[in-house]
Amino acid sequence: MRRLVAATTVALGLFTLGGCSGDSSQQQPGSASVAVQGEFTYDYMIPPGSGAATDRGEHLTIFPYRLDAQVGETLRIINNDDRAHVLGPYTVGAGQVLTQEFTSPGTFVGVCSTHPDYEFVLSVSA
Repeated sequence: MRRLVAATTVALGLFTLGGCSGDSSQQQPGSASVAVQGEFTYDYMIPPGSGAATDRGEHLTIFPYRLDAQVGETLRIINNDDRAHVLGPYTVGAGQVLTQEFTSPGTFVGVCSTHPDYEFVLSVSA
């Protein structure tokens, strides 16, 4: 868990998150940093069976294609699946919870393991 948090913090200092669905209702740039507690601006849950569903070729809509966030906003990803998932710069282990506060502006383009056919863009602005 500490290795995951440390790797996430480093990656987030450079850029920020990934996602995978067609919903673009959540938007704006940034970088992320330390885990936060309490309410979250963006709150996602990867359900059990997500990895097996993508293995069967199913396209899940857990995350948006693009997330536009503001500095100071927060993100939480709960992984209830039995395997790790990659979401942009984040890797969230099976049964793990990732929390992040966006602390600086930036943009990251990456992939999402729950929907690998699509590019994910995370953008955090000041």
